Amino acid sequence: MSNFLELALIAHQKGDLAEAAQLYKLHLGQAPRDVRATYGLGAISLLGGSLEGLGLIKESLLMPSDPNFDRVLAADSALATLLSRQYREHARLFLEELIGLGIQVPDFEAKLNALRIPAYLDVMA
Repeated sequence: MSNFLELALIAHQKGDLAEAAQLYKLHLGQAPRDVRATYGLGAISLLGGSLEGLGLIKESLLMPSDPNFDRVLAADSALATLLSRQYREHARLFLEELIGLGIQVPDFEAKLNALRIPAYLDVMA
């Protein structure tokens, strides 16, 4: 793990999102396909209200497996952020993509109900 990534993760955990974003960018300059940095930068961007962050999160979910990256937790966190920001249509589309990727987030049915999309329950049965 690079020093930039380690420092970014620490800053992110402490809630210093501006510092974390800057460090994630520096790390991605050295390792452009790093799943944790891509997700971290996307999550910060999405928390800040930028839907561009969702693209980075989706990209991270498609990257090769990393034992230090939990795809289900990452997807669940992104979905929770979309729902909390009232980005309902983006959340619905993201859920469709998660289904296509075979990622089932915890409390999936509750999230579907929050979006009032009961038809998806049949897809997952």
